[in-house]
Amino acid sequence: MTFTTSVYTGYDTTLPQSVINRQSDANLRLAALSAFSLLAPGMDTVEGSFAFDLIEPFCLVLAQAYVDLIDVERRNSLATATGLDLDRIGDLYGVTRGPAAFATGTVTFTGSPGSVIPGPSGNNAGTVVCTQGPGAVFFTTQVAATIPAGANPGTVDVPVTANNVGANGNVPAGSVTLFGASAPTGIASVTNNSAFIGGADIQIDGPLNQYYSGYRSDIYILENTRGEGGAAKHLRKWARSVNGVGGVHVQEVTPAPGWATVVLLGVNGQPASADLVHAVEATILDPHYLYNEIEAAPFTLSGSGATIVTLADATPLGGTNNAVRLTGTVASAIRHPRLDLMLPQPGVWRLKPRCKVSSTLNSTALVSMGVWDINTGAWCWTRPNNNGASCLTTFAANRFSTAFVQPDIDPISVDFAWNGIDQIELHIDLGTVGVNDGPGTPVDTTTSLYIDQINYFATMSRDDRDLGLSPAGMRVNVIPALGITVNITATVTYQLTTGQTIAQVNANIATNLQTYFAQIAFGADETVRRAAVEQAIYTTGGVGDVNNVLLNGSTANIQIGPTQVAVIGTLNWTQG
Repeated sequence: MTFTTSVYTGYDTTLPQSVINRQSDANLRLAALSAFSLLAPGMDTVEGSFAFDLIEPFCLVLAQAYVDLIDVERRNSLATATGLDLDRIGDLYGVTRGPAAFATGTVTFTGSPGSVIPGPSGNNAGTVVCTQGPGAVFFTTQVAATIPAGANPGTVDVPVTANNVGANGNVPAGSVTLFGASAPTGIASVTNNSAFIGGADIQIDGPLNQYYSGYRSDIYILENTRGEGGAAKHLRKWARSVNGVGGVHVQEVTPAPGWATVVLLGVNGQPASADLVHAVEATILDPHYLYNEIEAAPFTLSGSGATIVTLADATPLGGTNNAVRLTGTVASAIRHPRLDLMLPQPGVWRLKPRCKVSSTLNSTALVSMGVWDINTGAWCWTRPNNNGASCLTTFAANRFSTAFVQPDIDPISVDFAWNGIDQIELHIDLGTVGVNDGPGTPVDTTTSLYIDQINYFATMSRDDRDLGLSPAGMRVNVIPALGITVNITATVTYQLTTGQTIAQVNANIATNLQTYFAQIAFGADETVRRAAVEQAIYTTGGVGDVNNVLLNGSTANIQIGPTQVAVIGTLNWTQG
């Protein structure tokens, strides 16, 4: 019995060729027998002889040891390690494998007014809905909801989360149409008007000997970016080191001199999610994030226009689903006295409220937000040492959204500088402020502003740990790419194969268009070209012909800016 097959497969190795050759027991046996012949000329060394039988077992064991040696090298090299071996290398650099994640989205229930959709309560996990087919994907409601009074039938939107972790939860719009069990009483149907996002499989290793994708790439990028100076290329590297980032664009002079803005795409070529924006900012800057519920101390309310309300979409931070509503004709305000006692270090801070409005129609002053310096009797400045401008900012309803937006990417923010000494307090007032920061007269008296959280984010790295990568004093603004909606209409002549349906073809058309949009995102030429859209439709299986393609109602191409990305809007196909 002999072992003569080498396991060396041609990957890069620092072991000398002589070591590789010793993986064969035949080579080892020849060397040993040659030595025997020198020591004892004339000794019988043919197979079956005493010398041969004595040497053979040792050669087998030694050859396997050389095989194991090169395997140890493979398992400890970033280029060739896999699985748990690659995880151990990642641990050396503090890089963890991208975790699996549950897809989330919103479904719309239709039914009779007053009908209840159960949410999680006690032993009840919530209402289960799903897609069709043998590979159905199941989702569960995260909150209870009720069809409001009014239209019959009525509708209500409810957030759901996939029951199983993974990318298969990222289902397209219109695919969640069934109930996991019987429909709740009074509920006639369910659907998802938008695609679900956020589902992810655990991050794969990535190709051997390559560093362009996967966990192997993350380790390589971070290993090679430690200690870099913060040039635009370094910001791009640092951002790409975060799992889920598909594209990065750096603007070096925005939103103001001394700032750099990092614009992000997800791996799907679409604007990055709020969680991904947060993760990139935390990696590059590692700032302080101070989250606070507004309905509890230390915040105080004054005026009858400031009231505490309970909202299903208010996010409790260990408390209740409460928020503060500001509205009406009476001077009303929110205060955070002695804000300085909460801030852990001096520098430039950013007020980031989680808020929404009842309507975005009005363009007159709705609310003023600023930080008052008690010591100087004036507003804090936006930059240190009384530089920049006053931090007092007035917002109209048209600057907000009618849905709560995660504070990480909410456009409502106020920068203020604190010297680490003065006593300061937050002021939020209906309308514009009066003399010496007294309550002003409300201007927009019809719009309600709902504030769920008052959060403070540092624009500089934490000074109590060493995790950030950017230089001291560097101010980094991380935002998602701005989505430019492209609505597409066309006349499509279908040429179906056996068992194929128009709905399936339409879904494949949408996938092909999404692939095209992702290919041009953040590229040298991001123009959405009508000819390319027509080609994507025409090359879809089941399409015989396509005509009359229009982009946003026009035959013209659509120009996409360097920090923008094309996003599919409505797809309307007329059957030819």
